[in-house]
Amino acid sequence: MAAVSASFELDIGGLHRAPNRADLEMSSNAYNRIPDEGEQPNVADRHLRELGELFERHGVVSKFGLHLIHGHFGIAADKIMMGKAIEGDLGYWTKPTSIHDVDLQNIHGHIFAMSDSDNFVAYEYREGPPVEFTVDDAVFIRELVQYLLSNKLNKLLGLQVLSPDDEFDGKQMLEFILGPSQGTVMLHEDKANHGGIYRVTGWRARVQDGITSFSEGNADSHAETTRGTHQVFQGKGEPDLPDDSASKDCLKLEGLWNGK
Repeated sequence: MAAVSASFELDIGGLHRAPNRADLEMSSNAYNRIPDEGEQPNVADRHLRELGELFERHGVVSKFGLHLIHGHFGIAADKIMMGKAIEGDLGYWTKPTSIHDVDLQNIHGHIFAMSDSDNFVAYEYREGPPVEFTVDDAVFIRELVQYLLSNKLNKLLGLQVLSPDDEFDGKQMLEFILGPSQGTVMLHEDKANHGGIYRVTGWRARVQDGITSFSEGNADSHAETTRGTHQVFQGKGEPDLPDDSASKDCLKLEGLWNGK
């Protein structure tokens, strides 16, 4: 089994400490280097099973999940992909945001990918302070890194921080690609109008028949619009959406939100 690099350090901005400006600049660069999900291979069931056992062994199934490392479009060097909850428990909106407009004490890394130096770097952030990070979590991170490196999954799978406010068991969230300015929106499946579901991009562990594994029935997935397109705003300008009210109106107008 491959060993964790001697350079590996648990100094992960946005995970167990608040990020600084340098962390955000690294995040922007990381996002611009990751592939589209169509360029990523499928994840073998064996890995999802073994990783589920790893997460269970360390007691982190309600804190962390797995994510398919992927992006959708390039962002400016002074921006990060920043997500926030949509009021009414609809889901989350993630879009390019200037690093000068974020409160460093009130954001945390949401999705992390491994860098070339085998350290985790957040390539998407969300509002809210970093999760409580324990000594046991540090042991888990080291073992996860070793597993990803040993199985050559370090460019395929990343770490996802779960929201403590969400009840996910047995539920699915659907991601829609809006456009380069407005980013993406993630809606709870029961609140979304959608076409075909074409790629699982995030997994949350669940226990079935006494076995902990990552299940597609407990996942984040990319979905087509009801028009059958993979991107909402195509061949037209993206609207200015200054607040939640405007965002929700847009989701309803574009047929993504069913009004529940």
